[in-house]
Amino acid sequence: MKKLILATALSLASVAAFAADGNVCTNQTAAADLRKTVAETASDFAVTNFNFQCSANIWLSYSDSATAIGVGSGSAKGKTAYKGNSAGGAITKDTDCASSGCTQPDATTAATNGLNEAGSS
Repeated sequence: MKKLILATALSLASVAAFAADGNVCTNQTAAADLRKTVAETASDFAVTNFNFQCSANIWLSYSDSATAIGVGSGSAKGKTAYKGNSAGGAITKDTDCASSGCTQPDATTAATNGLNEAGSS
């Protein structure tokens, strides 16, 4: 599961296909194909749409600026939220989740932390 979360987050950070802040994977009970549509503005790092598949029980969020994007993820059945960014930031542990599993706020906070680290790298 960790490898799947890491691969998903890393691919999103490297492709940088989102704009502003938002949630992509929202703990679906089954895998789902999704298309994220973004606004094409100068204040957003990402300006293209992106198709991808969300796995079941996964939370995935993003946060971007004009110069970088951060991603955060966690599993509803997992105990750790992960973060990464487009500024060469490797996928790393962000925080421990509650014993009941990660939630959307865990992924959102991890994405914000990833973006903040991109600004300081």
